[in-house]
Amino acid sequence: MQTALSPSCAVQTEVEVAAEVQAIDAWIEPDPSRSALRAQAGLLGAMADVPCLFEPYHDTPGVAAIRDCLQKQLALHARQRRESRREQTVQPSFPLLWVVSTGRPEAVLSGYELRALVGWPTGCYTAAPALGLQLIVVRELPRTRETLLVRLMGAGDVLRHAIADLRVLPVDAWEREVALPALTVFRLTPMDPEDQTSIEREVAMDVMKLFNEMRKRDVESARIDASGDEHAIRLDELARLFAKKLGRALAEEELATLRERLDQFGWSYIEDAILELDRAALGKWFGASM
Repeated sequence: MQTALSPSCAVQTEVEVAAEVQAIDAWIEPDPSRSALRAQAGLLGAMADVPCLFEPYHDTPGVAAIRDCLQKQLALHARQRRESRREQTVQPSFPLLWVVSTGRPEAVLSGYELRALVGWPTGCYTAAPALGLQLIVVRELPRTRETLLVRLMGAGDVLRHAIADLRVLPVDAWEREVALPALTVFRLTPMDPEDQTSIEREVAMDVMKLFNEMRKRDVESARIDASGDEHAIRLDELARLFAKKLGRALAEEELATLRERLDQFGWSYIEDAILELDRAALGKWFGASM
């Protein structure tokens, strides 16, 4: 080959390629004994029924972005195979890759010859089996409860419709409990109103309405449950929100402070601290004496 091509090509042999360090958005390993719990998550649970990678895109991805995802998939499988050989265990199956796109990526659909996934809702596509690539076009999913959690990964009017569907569910609906922490973080994300589109402003308002509905329910629950156990239930959720704002996990003494102030002052006081204080002030808030 080298002799034949050297007159017309630059030919290098034994070229080493160092793998680029990449981060998978989410790696899912389902518990076979808990399939019933996954089933209540609808489409999202069905997607997670086998070991898989999740790569969601706020914007519509192109072919280059999908190649990056496939590189992660191949690198992960190569690592799993090395570990399996070293530990002398059964060789792992090739992991499935789910790409979630708000819009319809025409170049990806045609370039990888993706076709409708049989037996799945509209908007679900699959490539040749050996690729292990499947794609969700969130905008094409039917507006059903089954698809709700996946549609909450969308943007623009897709997200707005999903939040509207979430709000009409019963106040104790499982989907509300699952979605609230993420939507609360969304509400806490600072954004200049001048940079928002009309749809983004509507989404922010809908999130606030949902947040207030859930908060009202918690207050009513607190009146019924004199034991105060609802504070303990919310503590982990609040700790995640504080960690998100601070950019780090809470220390043990900070968790203790949060627990004490939640018990003493309630949700409203804690919410005001999250919403109104910046990162530096929030750090001082934990050390302030009451």
